[in-house]
Amino acid sequence: MYNALIQKFLRASPSNGPAETKKFCRRLVANMIERASIQFGVPDMPLAIDETRIAVAGYPNIREAIGAGITPDLDRFWDLLSETYEPTGVAMAYRQAATTLVDGLHLTHPSSICRTARTARMRLLAESESAATDGRPFRRLTPVSLEPVGAVVASLVIAARQAGAWPLAGCLRQFDYGEPFLAQRRRTFPELDVVQFNEYWEFRFDVALADRLMQFVSQHAGIPACRFSS
Repeated sequence: MYNALIQKFLRASPSNGPAETKKFCRRLVANMIERASIQFGVPDMPLAIDETRIAVAGYPNIREAIGAGITPDLDRFWDLLSETYEPTGVAMAYRQAATTLVDGLHLTHPSSICRTARTARMRLLAESESAATDGRPFRRLTPVSLEPVGAVVASLVIAARQAGAWPLAGCLRQFDYGEPFLAQRRRTFPELDVVQFNEYWEFRFDVALADRLMQFVSQHAGIPACRFSS
């Protein structure tokens, strides 16, 4: 399939030299990586694919092979991606989500979870900047914060599904975390409130849901469940 695309490119553009062929092959590889990350992961959690660890045609990886001027066997490369990631891709995606939550919510810190009888509060670093509109003091996430906040929200979608909190997962999936907000704005979701402060966001989970989410984290990030009980 992919080899046929290379041959079609070469036939359609016979005047293209090695540089153009390399660019075309790199674009194909990028598309393959994106496809693999979606196909071998779980919905809403593209798998982190590390193609630099897969040797190709005697080279350490596909990028070095292309850089050396090799016209790669991309059909074989897809087979290698499938062999490497398909059998364990779902488990890897769950581990990716769990470790993202551990890192983003600082769950290895002794005071990362503040519990009451009804809620479990966790904080996410979410630096914001002024986005004043019509004189109102709106804030928006800084460009540096957008990606890590998005990763935590996406990981919560996965964890909520695994915890049986489907309404919450659906709402978080639609949550536009990049839109402007007023400081200390409260976003209410099923079993969760999110309060948006200037420098961080506070997630206030119903305690029963928090326990189920932490079971997911414990199972897939390898952190003992008792670590989250205090």
